[in-house]
Amino acid sequence: MQVIDLTQQFIDCVIRNDNQHEYESLFPALFEHYYRFWTTRRPNFKFGEDEVVRRTGLIKERLPIIEQCFMNNGLSIDTLTIVLFVGHDASNGHAFEHEGRFVVWIPVEAYRSIRAVDVFVAHEIAHALHYQGEPAFYFADHFEKGQMFRQLATEGVATLVSKAVMGIDEVEALWADYLPRDKAEAWYEQCKSREKELSGFILTHLEDTDKENSLFWFSDSEDVFQNRAGYYMGLQLAERICRKRECSLSDLLSLSRTEFQEMATECLPC
Repeated sequence: MQVIDLTQQFIDCVIRNDNQHEYESLFPALFEHYYRFWTTRRPNFKFGEDEVVRRTGLIKERLPIIEQCFMNNGLSIDTLTIVLFVGHDASNGHAFEHEGRFVVWIPVEAYRSIRAVDVFVAHEIAHALHYQGEPAFYFADHFEKGQMFRQLATEGVATLVSKAVMGIDEVEALWADYLPRDKAEAWYEQCKSREKELSGFILTHLEDTDKENSLFWFSDSEDVFQNRAGYYMGLQLAERICRKRECSLSDLLSLSRTEFQEMATECLPC
């Protein structure tokens, strides 16, 4: 696992010299992807030097532990590159294709605690392994990125992998500590009680792009249809496929997109 740490350059270029352009020139492909798919260009994110150092240190301390957890579950991340940077507080991270490989990008401003690091850095690493195992799940434009089935499969697999390798339960794999435990459990129970309703909506729109991104976006809504219910459904789907096929995590990560979609229609309740 190669780690590229751009956070000190953020301190030097942006905090101290107010030069975002110089900072972004250090890894143009990363920022082109970031601004194309995850956020808009806007004034420099106001993030203090001490907090950049603290959160970067937190992630770097946990990375060897996370890597060992993957290895303990038969998953090697030796070939992956992980880049730490400061973004615009728009995402926990993801993975993108660069020079024939998948790079995990982690915006440090999204990580305030050990629990968040363990759960969601593992989740983003799982995305890279999934794209590496079945490149057809990657996306080249906004339609592909937002397609219901693609999001359901990739977010479900990443959540299941993080749950398994970190040895945590479903609620923690879905939320870490971004919500208090009682609120996260209430959200989970609402998803569970509305599973057939959610499934019907997903199956109807499986080939569509979720333009509002409501099933896969965090909001303050009490209605799970408007607040990340797609992650719950994706996790249920990934777990059911694993049980039905009796497959390992490695097998799941390399399952063809075509077969995954065929099984989705079998495993989602009607």
